[in-house]
This record gives sequence, structure tokens and C-alpha cells, in this order.
Amino acid sequence: MAITPTRPGWRRPPTLRDPDPQEERHPSWLELFFDLCFVAAVAALAADLHHDPTWGGIARFCGLFVPVWWAWMGYTWYASAFDNDDAVFRVSWFAAMGLVIAMAAGVDTISSGGSGEFAIAYATLQLLLAALFLRARRHAEGWRGFATRYAAGDALGGAIWLASAAVPEPARYVFWAAGMVVLMATPPLAVVAYAGKAFDAAHIAERYGLFTLIVLGESVASATVAVQSAIDSGSRFGDLAEIAIGGLLIVFSMWWVYFAQPAERTVDANALQIGMVHDAGPSRGRIERMRARFPDASAVVYGHSHIPLHEEADDGFQLFNPGSPTDRRRQPRHTMGLARVTEGRVSFELIALD
Repeated sequence: MAITPTRPGWRRPPTLRDPDPQEERHPSWLELFFDLCFVAAVAALAADLHHDPTWGGIARFCGLFVPVWWAWMGYTWYASAFDNDDAVFRVSWFAAMGLVIAMAAGVDTISSGGSGEFAIAYATLQLLLAALFLRARRHAEGWRGFATRYAAGDALGGAIWLASAAVPEPARYVFWAAGMVVLMATPPLAVVAYAGKAFDAAHIAERYGLFTLIVLGESVASATVAVQSAIDSGSRFGDLAEIAIGGLLIVFSMWWVYFAQPAERTVDANALQIGMVHDAGPSRGRIERMRARFPDASAVVYGHSHIPLHEEADDGFQLFNPGSPTDRRRQPRHTMGLARVTEGRVSFELIALD
């Protein structure tokens, strides 16, 4: 896996990044470092569930996992749009990492009524994200409403979480739920304020995949430590083998379900093959890359950008993007595509729906 190299710089405007870059974009070292801190928070939740494997413990785990996971998503999607890798961005993310560690440290106290520390850390994390969006808003060019709505939603949600610290339990958890409603309603309200495409879908997909791998790896490490501790306490490995194998099978199955889905398909149509893939990658070298990926196909159909496109190479190999019938983004109309195979050749037609 290639990693995006970091670039030095003290201050740069956090302008909206190109959602369809000419070159493939991969997670940065800072993003991977950031993920490790969130894995520590997930591990703290898992440890709390381990010590209280009851229905109440399960409910607490699920109730806390949602805000932890949502915070990770908030920063991940922000970085996809505005990561300029300057000193302000780096220091902000270092501060966010510290807040995530504070959240992880506060998990143990929640079951005993000490949830105020967790609430304050989480509120500050959301307010910091709101400040990052406000910084991006200063340099907005056509996407001011997008950044403004994100900043307002994160600030309001964070403020509700902060106010919850002054409310006794269990009423505090009502504030938490209200704060999550605001935070989770923010993205759909923000994206409609920008007609363009703000996020790099391929970058987001890779971020989710890498985070999942790290969590699965932490699960294996925790299981290994648990087995070793049991052996050190006098248990025989043979007595633990069934549990250990069962745990590994669960982790392997989770990997299989998440990662083993086909990323591409080939359709046979009247003796011709048509390749299908979600993202064909950067525009530079796209035809050559897809021809190498589908060597037996006469054409490749892809999506991702929602931008209609039909290209044909000198040898007849074709690329076709039908646009979208539901989300036209920057395009003047909603579209779909029709493929016909006649006399040993595939032809494509773009159909405008409005």
C-alpha cells in the first residue's frame, strides 16, 4: 500500500481538495496515527464489556460505541475534504488524539457514575472539529454553506454534550442522545448546501478498510494476551484451544464479510465481455488502466464520479460512465445509460431524465 507523503508547511489555506484527483490518494501517516488512538478507545469499550458481560454491559457498549465511531467518521470525512497537512492541521489532530485518549481513559468510570469526564472530552473533540470547519469556511469558494452547516452542527452537538456534564445521571444520557441526533443530522444537511462533490470516495473507502483492519488486529492481540494470561495462571493450553480457535474464527469471518466482496464484475453479453467497477481511478491513463484490469473485456462501465463520460480507444475499447439518475452533483441533468450488443459490438447511449 502506498502512503501519501507528507509535505512541510506552517500555514496553508484549507481549501476543498479535488474529489477526483489526477493521481490516486492514499491515507497519510497522520491519519494512520490518528486511527491508532481511536482503536485504543474501542479497546477500552471492549475491556469494559469484558468485565460486565451482561445485557446492561452490552447496552452500555453499544451506547458508547456510537459516539466514538461517529467522532472518528467526522474527522475522517473532514480530512478527505480539507487535509492540507499544514502545521495547524497537524497540531489540531494531535489535540484530537489527546482528547480521544482522554475519552478512552474515562470509559472505566462511566459504569460507576463518573461519566462527566467522558462527556467533556467528547464535547471538546466536537468543538475542535467545528473550529476546523470554521477555518475552512474562511477560504470558501462556492462551498461556504457546506462548511458553515458542518461547523454549526458540530458546535451545537458539542455544546449539548458539554452541557450534559452539569446534569446528573441518568438525565445526562438524554443530553447525549440529543447531541448525537444533532451531530448525525449535520452531514446530510451540509452536503445539500454544496452542488459539487466534496469527498474522495476511494480515499474514504480505504480509510474505512484500514481502520477495520487495525481493529481486527487489536482483537487478535487482545485475545493472544488473554490466552497467555490464562496459561500463566495455570490453565492448560488444551483447555483454552476451543475458545481460542472460536475467537479466531469470528475475527476471520468478520474480515471475510467486510473485505472479500468482489470489487468488480465481468458480464457476458452475446459473446462479449463488459467489465463493471465502481471507481476507474484518476482520469490520466484511465483507459490503459482499465484495459489492463479487464484484458478480455470490450468495454468497462464505472460510476463513482456521477459524471457522464464515454471514451473509445483506437482499438475500439470503450469506457462508459452513465452518470446518476438520483444524484447529479455538478451535472446539468440526471442521467442513466443503456448498453446494446449487436453484431459483435457494444454501443452505449446516455439518456437524460430531466
